Amino acid sequence: MKTSTTVIMSTVIGIGLLGTLVTLTRSLKLGVQLQAAAAPTSYTLYTEEYIGLYGGSQRLSDRITSALKTDGSTAQKHEYFDAAGKPLRSRVSIQAVGGLMIEANPDISAFTSMKIPSLDARRVGAALNPDAECIVQSNGTKQGTVVGREAVMGYDSFKVVTDDSTAAHMVEWRAPGLKCATIQRLAEFKNADGTIHDISKIVPVRVAMNDVDPALFVIPADYELLSPLDNARRRYKRQFGTDEMPSRFVDQEQQAEAAYAKFKFEPRQ
Repeated sequence: MKTSTTVIMSTVIGIGLLGTLVTLTRSLKLGVQLQAAAAPTSYTLYTEEYIGLYGGSQRLSDRITSALKTDGSTAQKHEYFDAAGKPLRSRVSIQAVGGLMIEANPDISAFTSMKIPSLDARRVGAALNPDAECIVQSNGTKQGTVVGREAVMGYDSFKVVTDDSTAAHMVEWRAPGLKCATIQRLAEFKNADGTIHDISKIVPVRVAMNDVDPALFVIPADYELLSPLDNARRRYKRQFGTDEMPSRFVDQEQQAEAAYAKFKFEPRQ
């Protein structure tokens, strides 16, 4: 199954921090008029991801906890599972005000941390505007096409389509009442001839309005601060018994490694 392999491997060797860098460079009810001011000052969104063959059964792959604090800081915790439902690993990604970016890996008691001065402005620029159907970022960049509006768990949501004719077709339900968070998602992955081979579904479990667990934003005192490449090697060794990663995985970490050399930061000082 291509999707299963892709999801697991990217989790292991580190699309984590590098993916965040790349991305950064780039209770309302149905029928009620949208008002950005009505969005919560904080929330926690709990979702689950299911993967499988197109037209076949899907299995639980990931439990995701996404939190937004009142100051704009965000944390996202992923808990991954194998085909038998056994926990594989977990990771926590944090973006805090002041340009702080952290990728923590509880399974290896380690984390990577950088403080990038320009990060706050880039994050603000990438934020989706609830008053622009949740498809226009603050910097003016358009992300997707609105094809409808539906209620998801009682939250009025814009149904947004993003299509890459050569790779994937994605539908997201973005809730303006949650500052355009993706509350639900369906991704269909394509073969070279355009046919769909695998799918990934993210479905909501619950939303806790104005309720954030402070522990999501805390790095334990016994966690070791590692560079992105050393972090990836340790995670790889935990799963495969060796830290001799294939060169393509090492190459994936080079951009984050270069940034770390310049912006390394210990947040527990």
